[in-house]
Amino acid sequence: MEASRGYVTEGRAIITMRRVCAAFTSHVTQALALVTLVSLCPVARALPVDVSGSVGYSFRSLSTDTTDATSNQLLGNLRLRSYIWQPWFATVEGGATLAKDNSDLDDGSASTSTTSDVYSGDLMLNVLPDSRTPFRLLYQATDSRVDNTVVYNPLVRVYGSEYQTTNLDLRQSYITEEGHRAQLRYGARTWDSDLSGSYENEIMGVELDWRPVRQRLLFRGNIETTDQSRTDRHQENFILDVDHYYFPNDDLRLDTKASHYHLDTTFEGATGLVDTVTTEISQVSSFTFWRPVDKRWTISAGARAYTMAGENSAQSSDQTSFGATAGAFYQYSKRLRFDGSVNFSKADINSADQTAHRERVGALLQSDLVELRGFTYQWYASGALENQSDVDDDAQSLLASLGHDAQRMWMLDAQSSLRLSLTQAFNEIMSTGEQDTAHRLDHSASLGWNQSALQGATTLVQLTLSDSRNFGDLSDEQQLINLQASRYQALGARSTLSGHLTLQTVVRDFSNHANDGSVTTTTGQISYLQQTLFNIPRLQFNSDLRISQASTDEGLDRNEWENRLDYTIGLVDASLSFRWMDNGDESSRLLYFRVTRRF
Repeated sequence: MEASRGYVTEGRAIITMRRVCAAFTSHVTQALALVTLVSLCPVARALPVDVSGSVGYSFRSLSTDTTDATSNQLLGNLRLRSYIWQPWFATVEGGATLAKDNSDLDDGSASTSTTSDVYSGDLMLNVLPDSRTPFRLLYQATDSRVDNTVVYNPLVRVYGSEYQTTNLDLRQSYITEEGHRAQLRYGARTWDSDLSGSYENEIMGVELDWRPVRQRLLFRGNIETTDQSRTDRHQENFILDVDHYYFPNDDLRLDTKASHYHLDTTFEGATGLVDTVTTEISQVSSFTFWRPVDKRWTISAGARAYTMAGENSAQSSDQTSFGATAGAFYQYSKRLRFDGSVNFSKADINSADQTAHRERVGALLQSDLVELRGFTYQWYASGALENQSDVDDDAQSLLASLGHDAQRMWMLDAQSSLRLSLTQAFNEIMSTGEQDTAHRLDHSASLGWNQSALQGATTLVQLTLSDSRNFGDLSDEQQLINLQASRYQALGARSTLSGHLTLQTVVRDFSNHANDGSVTTTTGQISYLQQTLFNIPRLQFNSDLRISQASTDEGLDRNEWENRLDYTIGLVDASLSFRWMDNGDESSRLLYFRVTRRF
C-alpha cells in the first residue's frame, strides 16, 4: 500500500519556470495547484524566488492470484518560495504536484485500461510574521479522482475510493509585549468522493493565552459545523474551554479546568424520519500537587463536577456526578514508605443515586541491594488495608505481597557475558462481602548471552520463562516461554548481514475460558545490505526477508521478501524493487521502478 500511495510526490527533472507555468496552467482542474502557480509566476519575475521541484517516471506491476495490474506514471512537482515587498512584510510559499497515470487491469474476467490525473497544491501566506499582529493563510487541495471510477485498480486507488480534499486555515494573532497572545481562527475542510459521499467541516474560534508571573490562563471558544452526505448527518457544536495553571513556588501546583459543550446532531434514522439529538455537557475540575524536594511528604488532591443532559424526539437523559480524591506518600526512611488515599464519588443518573467511597492505608518495605553468593539480591514486602463501599456491596480487604529477586552476570571473556535474572512473588487478597479472595504466585527467570566481537559483529540470545498461578476464588494459570536471538555481522567494509528470531509459547488455563490452550508464534527477519554494488559508487542493494507464523487458525501467517536496488548520481535518483508477499490466503508480487530528476 505504501508503494501505491507514494506516487503523488515522486519524480524530478530540470525545467524552466516559464515552461512550468505555461504547462500547468494549460490543464483545467479544481485543485489549488494551478491557482498557486498562476499567482506566483508574475511574482517570480519581479522578486527573488526559491524554485525547487522534480520530474520523473515510475512503473508498477502488481500480480496476485486473481488479478494483474500495471501502471505507468509521469510525475511533476514544483515548489516556489518568495516574499511580497519585503521579507518582514509578507512571505509566500506554494507548490503543485501532477501525476498522470495510465493503467491496465485484468481481473480474470475482463481487461480494462484507465487514465487518471492526480493534482495537489498548497499555498501559505504569512503577513507581518515577526510582528505583534501576524496573519497566516494556508490553503491545500488534492485531487485523486480516476476518470473511470468503475475500475478498482489497486495501483492507483487510494484508501478504497477516489477523492478530493480542500483545507483552508486563517489565523490572525495579537501578541503583547509581555508575551500574552490572542488569536482569531477560521477553518474549512472538505472531503468529496463519488463512491463515499462528501464531508464538510467549518470552524470559527477564538483563543486567549494569558501568562502572568507563575500563572497561565488558556481560553478557547469554537463554533463548528459538520455535514456528512452519506449518513445525511448535520452537526453543530459550541465549545468553551478554560484552563488555569497556578504554581506559586516550585513545590505547589494547582490546575483548574472548566468546559461547556453544546452539541446538536440532525440525521435521518433507519425508518427515514429525521431526528435531532441535543447534548449539553458541563464540567469543572481542580487538582493540586504538593511535592517538595526537601520533604518526606508528597500530597495530591482533586475534585471534579460533571453534568450531562441529552434529548431527542423519543427520550431524554440526565446525569450529574461529583468526585473527590486525596492521597499522600510519606518516605519514613530509605527502606520504608507509607501511603494513604481517600476517594469519594456521587452520581445521579436519571434520578438513580449512586454513591461510592474507598479508603486505603499501606506500607512498602524493601531491603538494600546485597551481594549473596555472587548474586545481587533484594527483597520487598508490602501490605494495605482497604475499605470500599458502593451501591452493591460493602467490603474490607487485606492486601499483602512478598517478593525477592536476584541477578548475576558472568564475564566469559573480554567480548561476551552471561546474565541471569530470577524473581519470585506471592500476592494475597483477603476480602469480606462479595469480593473475591485470591492467592497468586509468580515465578520468572531470564538467561541472556551477549557477545560483541572486534570484527563488527554482535550477538544476543535470551531465554525467558515465567509461571503465574491464582488460587482461591479465582483459579487460573499461565506459562510463557520466550526465546529471542539476534545477530549483526559486518561482512566487509560496505556490506552487512543482520537477523532476528523470536519463538514464543503461551499456555493458558482460565477454567474453560475460550482462550485456554497453547499458542506458539514464530517471527523472524533477515536483512542484507550491500553498498557500492559491483564497485559502483552510490549503487546500493538491500534484501529483506520477514516471516511470521502462528500455531492457531486465528493467528496471522505472513511472509514477505523484498529486494531493492537504489542508485544516485548527481541529481538523478533511480530505484528498482521486487516484493513478494504471502499471507496464507493470497500471494502477490509487486515490481516497481522509479527514476527522478531533482532541481
